[in-house]
Amino acid sequence: MTRQSLLLVVTFLGMMVGFAQTEANRVENYSASAYQKSLVRYKKDDCIEDLRKLESVMKEAHPCLYCFTDSLTFHQTFANKISFLDQKKDSTISENEFLTIVRELVALVQDGHLYAESNESLVNYVSERGKFFPLSLAIEDNKAYIRENYSTMLDSTALGSQLLTVNGVAIEEIIDKMMPLLSADANLEKARWRQLENVFTFDILYWSLYEPTDMYEVSYRMQDGSVHKVKIDAVTGSTINTANAVDEVTRKLNIDEATSTAYLDINTFYNADNKHDNATYEKFLSDAFKQLNAKNIQNLVIDLRDNPGGLVHNAYRLFSYISPVNVESKVMVKSSTFLKEQKKLSFIEVLMKKLSRNSYAARIDRAAAGTLVEITSKQHFINNTEKKYTGKVYILANGATFSAASMLVKLCKDQHVGTIVGEENAACQAVSFGDLVKYDLPNTLTKVYISTSIVNREDDLEKSSIRPQIALGRDVYDDARGGDSVLKQLMELVHQSASPSPIARGQK
Repeated sequence: MTRQSLLLVVTFLGMMVGFAQTEANRVENYSASAYQKSLVRYKKDDCIEDLRKLESVMKEAHPCLYCFTDSLTFHQTFANKISFLDQKKDSTISENEFLTIVRELVALVQDGHLYAESNESLVNYVSERGKFFPLSLAIEDNKAYIRENYSTMLDSTALGSQLLTVNGVAIEEIIDKMMPLLSADANLEKARWRQLENVFTFDILYWSLYEPTDMYEVSYRMQDGSVHKVKIDAVTGSTINTANAVDEVTRKLNIDEATSTAYLDINTFYNADNKHDNATYEKFLSDAFKQLNAKNIQNLVIDLRDNPGGLVHNAYRLFSYISPVNVESKVMVKSSTFLKEQKKLSFIEVLMKKLSRNSYAARIDRAAAGTLVEITSKQHFINNTEKKYTGKVYILANGATFSAASMLVKLCKDQHVGTIVGEENAACQAVSFGDLVKYDLPNTLTKVYISTSIVNREDDLEKSSIRPQIALGRDVYDDARGGDSVLKQLMELVHQSASPSPIARGQK
């Protein structure tokens, strides 16, 4: 499987209770039209009330709602959508139409953490053997290339070819319609492209905008310039999931003593059991750096591509191993009536059980609504300097490196630790959000996850991404055939004496 963010795949499939287990027992193979028929229709007045409530809760709970979209634009857009619904002659609205409106409004904030979850009908449809577009794509400069093929009706020679149309619609037009529905920090274009490279994300949005179908007609241009048109069958989600059978959490260390180079791959800063128990992660890092230091390895490549983030502690813990100085983590959490009402949620419940009155949740509970509460930590510090790694470090990142992973990249860049390599990240240079809390809209029960914390990196809210010091572009054609062109380029740089030298620690 090519590297891509697995978190969304696992989360999406995880919502489908019995997806793989019950498929063998089912005899009915749902068609795409079955999904359309299964869609619930909401009362128009309920939808309008939900949008007003969403606007109010986001204003109350989000730590910087107007960081990238001014208040006038934000609230006027809500008013326009409400007016649009109010003027509709039909007294009901389909799930898809309402969810699309919610996604567009949520994306307006330009917060990559903030998102609306797929509706229940979609989850039910997929769990009943719903069908997916059978190609995953690589997107560069708004052009799409065939990266993976799950259909038996498309020849493998098409891999790496430029996709031109899907069911007669230009792929550029499809992407342009999807982009406003994707949440990304500062609306970063590359971050949204990388989201669309996830086959499930692409399909969810495709079903929201176009008629689902059990057969797709696609046209594509091969490397020799020839254009081909072919019909391909849709496939089940389990077919895709089986083809991409990998562990949810990947942590591995490969050491090449001949070149004194190590490769450390960490695809998420969440824990395997998704609990706040870091024992396994801590042991992995401890053992890894013991090996590196014992073997006196001179070069270390840390691969954070497609790492969606996770626990801030885990990101800072890794930084403490490669940095000569420890840096305290700092997050600002916005106290609000909404957040305080979420104590019933499990993660808040666990935090409230802490005995210390200085605990995260207890401090928020005491703070006045609207107050930003500073949460700091030194628990990740490595105080024994003999445990720290002192060789050359290369941090490999891409447009799907996000949240806590992007925090680590920015931290390394600011503290002049190692060299950032690859492509721009999915996080904004100036600010990032996090600590999501689920909010169920009262009438439609549409689930929206709202950020409640902020990390300020710069005084100026510049809408730029965290950029690499050495930019490396990928070869889509090679990668579609199982290669890893970016990693190959980086390893050549590391091994060649004439390659650009990493920035020495402490130098600017």
